[in-house]
Amino acid sequence: MKDLLKEILSTIKQDIYYIDDKGNQIKPEEAAEKGIMVKPINPKIEAKRKLKEAGVDVDDDELIEDLRVVLNQLRGEKFSGIKLKKTPTDNSKKSSKRKTYEDGDIIAYLNAYEKSGKSKTQFAKENDINYQTFMRWFTLDLKKSSK
Repeated sequence: MKDLLKEILSTIKQDIYYIDDKGNQIKPEEAAEKGIMVKPINPKIEAKRKLKEAGVDVDDDELIEDLRVVLNQLRGEKFSGIKLKKTPTDNSKKSSKRKTYEDGDIIAYLNAYEKSGKSKTQFAKENDINYQTFMRWFTLDLKKSSK
């Protein structure tokens, strides 16, 4: 798996590349000179295919979130209590939709913050929460507990 990830990391930043009928990477100019047919390869699509073959479907949000939680738990890092949103593909526009949090998520974040020993600013930043939103949760939590 480690070798696969290193291979993907080394190629994913490339633009489309071309391979000949034997699977060797070749420049289109060189193939044209030799009269060789080539197949264009999109590194991102190829990376997704290879990861899926290895049992990691990057389009499965539940699997990705489970992996993220496991890694965070094993490494003792930030709390992850929300589901990941699909990231836009290259040909789609980025959504400006606001994040929404369920009451259970808010309570879980507040509990995780209390146990973290970190500043509110640091905790919000590490968990990708808007600081003003995070601060508002404290007033919401106080209102809920006073009822």
